Amino acid sequence: MPKTDCDVLVIGAGLAGAITARELTARGLRVMILEARERAGGRVRTERHWDRAVDLGGQTLHWLQPHIWAELTRYGIDTYRWPAADMALLRRLDGDVQSLDIADMGARMSSALAAFYADARKHFPLPYNPLSGTDLGAVDCISVAERLRAFDFGPITGDLVQAALEVNFNGPITEGAYTQGLRRTSLAMGEARFLPEVVSFRPVGGMMRLLTAVLDSARADVRLGQAVIKVDQSADAVQITTADGQTVTARRAVCTAPLSALSEVNFQPGLSAGKRAFIAAGQVNRGVMLWIELDGTHDPFMAYAPGSRTLTFMRTDQTTARGVTLQAFGMDATALDPNDTNQVQAAVRQWLPKAVVRASVGHDWINDPYSRQMWTMLKPGQLTGLLPHMQCPEGLVHFAGTDVANGWAGYFDGAIESGFTAARAVAIGLT
Repeated sequence: MPKTDCDVLVIGAGLAGAITARELTARGLRVMILEARERAGGRVRTERHWDRAVDLGGQTLHWLQPHIWAELTRYGIDTYRWPAADMALLRRLDGDVQSLDIADMGARMSSALAAFYADARKHFPLPYNPLSGTDLGAVDCISVAERLRAFDFGPITGDLVQAALEVNFNGPITEGAYTQGLRRTSLAMGEARFLPEVVSFRPVGGMMRLLTAVLDSARADVRLGQAVIKVDQSADAVQITTADGQTVTARRAVCTAPLSALSEVNFQPGLSAGKRAFIAAGQVNRGVMLWIELDGTHDPFMAYAPGSRTLTFMRTDQTTARGVTLQAFGMDATALDPNDTNQVQAAVRQWLPKAVVRASVGHDWINDPYSRQMWTMLKPGQLTGLLPHMQCPEGLVHFAGTDVANGWAGYFDGAIESGFTAARAVAIGLT
């Protein structure tokens, strides 16, 4: 056996990497984590703004997600819920802005999405075994936009549903796989009405509280500012090369980098054809998420704008002495700089013509070289055609991360699940 620097090298100090490391060190293995950024967290990023913790990356969770809820319980981290909105604003596809009763809007959305995702349990009867359903190949080739054309929800409800889907996919629904929505609905007990609930809770103090707690428990050797550019493996060892020329040798490696960012890493021998196809095709998700502070007082509201290139959705988060803080999403990161208050104000004024934006903050995850994406949203055919390839190890190199989860892919729960799965497989291979 060759001399190694550690038993297992984990690429990435996000939640999947932290969980993987914790599980492996608990088994007595020597674990090193290499993180490209100068901070731990990956797409978890909590900052202080407006005298509070603000998550610029992943942030929402729910008790329907068993892995993340267990971790919150383990570390004693409480959650809080988004405040209820009093009204809804809809900027119609024709440009007209309407104010909607919040109860009426909720009823419209719930009824329409229930019909849209009615076959969720048929195609995904076992939510944590996503390839077990019947006729999955036939439905996986359909885009969200194609499926939406089969329904006549009427002008107002149709616009609401389109906007909700654009927020969910964080990109053009012409490229989003219908199976992604079916899959998530199945995980939400087969009830589309629960989908808004799943993104309504956040950890008190921000997600970095949990990430830090997991890393502290892991007792791994964490090295920041170490971007991995090459992964070489032989029959019994893996050698990692970083951008500054350092090398680390391990008996096994676990790569938790987002799949969209793997094109930045040279694997030798090369990745399988299935993995290369997935990386080349990319995902749907290429939008923007940001926080906004509005001047003045505003009753709690939510706002939708189907087809908008700048902001598709925003809603009230908190009322402060200075004004109101909102969270907002757009489906095209090239159309809006989240830190440019003038651009953001113009986008907000599609709903509120006299709104004054005091400040805005966000991170461009799409152009971040270590992420290249926000959350996981697949294109037609990728679930059935490429997911099995992405979950398979490449020799001594295993893969983890929310992208390759069986259950809540794209959520924290999926990252944790995949970390458990990878750690177990690695530990078995080393015994």
